[in-house]
Amino acid sequence: MIKIDEDQTTIHLTRGDATHESYNRIAFYFPIWDDEEQEETKYEFQLTDKITFLVYEPKGYTKRELLKVEKTIAQLGYIAPTETPELVLTSEDTSVFELDNKKHTYNYEIILNGDTTILGSDDEGDKKIIVYPGGTQEDE
Repeated sequence: MIKIDEDQTTIHLTRGDATHESYNRIAFYFPIWDDEEQEETKYEFQLTDKITFLVYEPKGYTKRELLKVEKTIAQLGYIAPTETPELVLTSEDTSVFELDNKKHTYNYEIILNGDTTILGSDDEGDKKIIVYPGGTQEDE
């Protein structure tokens, strides 16, 4: 299971699960405020833009990376610019989380080109990813 909560930022996933080409993908956009038009527009991701999905432990000031997925928009399978890319996670990606009999909550960030945080900590708090117990055949 991979799903996005009603708040549109909290991710729920079962350890070892993968996204699929027609469902369960993690979609996002980057809002840009246009001062002249006084309206919000969406950034158009170019094929060479690099997206980093980073999951880390929520404790303390130092962030221990648990999962880091870096791909360009082209590597995500797009052949033209898009306003709402979808992140693909493999079973190997989500198997890095602790094999345990209880759920764990971590924080995540989505970063554009290594220097602009699209989603992360803000006034509403840290962005959370809740990982539920699960295993893969290799764990048994």
